[in-house]
Amino acid sequence: MAPTRPKYRTLKFTHLGVEFCVTAVPAGVDVELHIADQYGRLLLPISLLISGAKQEPGSGNKRRRIDAGMAELQKAVKALDEPRFLKFLEIPRAASDFDWTPAELNAASKIDWSQPAAAIVHEGYCFSIAAFETEHRLVILLSDADGPFDGPMSVPREMIDRANWKGDDPLLFGVRAMVTQIRTWSESRTAAFVRDAPRLTEQMQRYGRPTARDRLN
Repeated sequence: MAPTRPKYRTLKFTHLGVEFCVTAVPAGVDVELHIADQYGRLLLPISLLISGAKQEPGSGNKRRRIDAGMAELQKAVKALDEPRFLKFLEIPRAASDFDWTPAELNAASKIDWSQPAAAIVHEGYCFSIAAFETEHRLVILLSDADGPFDGPMSVPREMIDRANWKGDDPLLFGVRAMVTQIRTWSESRTAAFVRDAPRLTEQMQRYGRPTARDRLN
C-alpha cells in the first residue's frame, strides 16, 4: 500500500477582487508553496520552499513554519497596489490539468519545432519552446528531441489583451517565464521531468492528430 501523502491546509484570500488559494506541496524533504487563482497556478520566477518541512500535519514547529510561509505569501500579495498587482496577474499559469480540445490539439500538431520561439540547454538537456494562441489563452509548450510535453503554460486572454494594450509582447513574456522556471530546476528534478512527464503525443494519438514524428516518417 502506497504511503499516505501528507495533507496540509490551504489558505484562501482575496485581493482587489481576485481570489487566491495557497497550497503546500511536498518537494523531497522540503515543502513548496503554490499560489493559484481562477486561471490556474501562477508560475512564480522563484521557488517558495520551506526547507526540511516535509512532515505529517500537527508536527509542531515545522507545521508552524508552513503556516508562517503561507501568511508571508498572502501578506506580500496583499501589499501590492493596483498597478503592481495587475503586473503580478500577468504571470503565466501552469496548465498541467489542461483540458485539450480537438481544435487545440490540431493547433499544437502544426507547430514547426524546427523553428521554436526559444531554445534552452539546462543540466545537459536540450529543450525547445513554442506557442499557439486560442480564443481563450496563449498556450506555451515545452519539447525535447522526443516530442512536446503535456504540461503547458498558459496566459489567459484577459492578460493577453492587457499586454497588447500596453504594447507588450505576451509571447515574449511567456517564453521568458518558462525559461526562468526551467532554470530553477535542479539536475535531479530536470532528469525526473524528462523521464516521467507525460507527452503530448499521447493526447494527439488519442484524437487521431498527426504528431511531428508522424510527419517526418
